[in-house]
Amino acid sequence: MSTILFIRHPTCSHNSNRVWCSRTDVEIPYSSNNQIENLLKEIKPIKINKIFTSPKKRAFILAEKIGQLVGTKLEISDSLLERDFGELEMTNEIDGQKEEMSDWSLNSDLSKNVEKIQDMYFKRIKPFLNNLIKDDENKTYLIVSHSWVGRLINFYFNGEKQEALTYSPKNCHIYKYQI
Repeated sequence: MSTILFIRHPTCSHNSNRVWCSRTDVEIPYSSNNQIENLLKEIKPIKINKIFTSPKKRAFILAEKIGQLVGTKLEISDSLLERDFGELEMTNEIDGQKEEMSDWSLNSDLSKNVEKIQDMYFKRIKPFLNNLIKDDENKTYLIVSHSWVGRLINFYFNGEKQEALTYSPKNCHIYKYQI
């Protein structure tokens, strides 16, 4: 049986300020160093066979630090990019937008060219996970990415049920899934 670990990138200012940020490449602030150090202590004893990461700095830098610590190489995958927020990019969140965007049956782009949740799942996340599962050889895989990727990984491993989309993964927290 293999294991998939998911970690959301460290907290960035856009998270704290409730600003939509997907394709903009933002830095990890100094204030997240404690978060990173605590995570590195927690993950150090885990044998990780392969690390996959989003190409965005906030995920890649964390994945690189983990890879150096545990002696594992990284693979960058565009499948692990954050959901494309379209015209909402770098604007303030408005109450209710996140809930509407996570409604599977509504599959809304909010009329703002936001990547639809079903498109993201069926075109990027599900094929990526199916490919990992094909290579099930009692390994531990680490995915370092973004909130909506984490939501859809949770959706995948929890029977593709709507309620699995309502959680938002915490920054620098390890989520574990068994294949």
